Amino acid sequence: MANLLPQKAKYHSGRAIDGKVDNAWSTEGISKLKARFYCKTCNNEWMSRIESAAKPILKQMIERPNIPRTLNREEQTTLATWAFLRDLVVDGMKSDGFFGSEDFAKFARSKRPLPNTHVWLALLPRSELKGPSAHSENIRSDDRAVGLQVFNFFFSQVAFQVLHRVNKRGAITRRFGQNAGRWRQSAIRIWPSPRPSVAWPPSTLSVEMVDAFRYRFVPKIDDN
Repeated sequence: MANLLPQKAKYHSGRAIDGKVDNAWSTEGISKLKARFYCKTCNNEWMSRIESAAKPILKQMIERPNIPRTLNREEQTTLATWAFLRDLVVDGMKSDGFFGSEDFAKFARSKRPLPNTHVWLALLPRSELKGPSAHSENIRSDDRAVGLQVFNFFFSQVAFQVLHRVNKRGAITRRFGQNAGRWRQSAIRIWPSPRPSVAWPPSTLSVEMVDAFRYRFVPKIDDN
């Protein structure tokens, strides 16, 4: 699990403006793109340290996803930081990505998810076992002062969901009428960490719930 993109993966992005438009890249296509704001030194040094810290935790969860374990606050922070780095890496490969160089600089200094970021973990059904995949939806105003992005990264049966909001007008709309109560047993919030420890695994998502989880938030700009 190097900090480069997985060799067998597919990446999607959607821009939620006047409806959703999806774009997809194969691994070959994305490998030909250059990152907009991080360099080889970043990749080999502090980004690599984030990967190395997360690797032993991820390895256990991916190889034995149904084995009960407890994630303490430090482990939750480590995984959330790794997931946010995934988000930045994938987004950084796009010429019109959601994040800017100033966002990356802030993350490089803090080594923590940016303010107004939430990260969840979920457990996918075995029928969803595939190579790593990522999907994002976002909207951002022309002046980049307002916006919201939802990023999903699926790795074997382990699902990460990252929601990042810029300014309070970056509103959240819930799809399918699903309230927080429905997800309490199947989506674990690990950032900001509300508890000193959380139990893994949560209830496994049903096949029908996978897309509901992926698309449970709709990015939009609140004009009020």
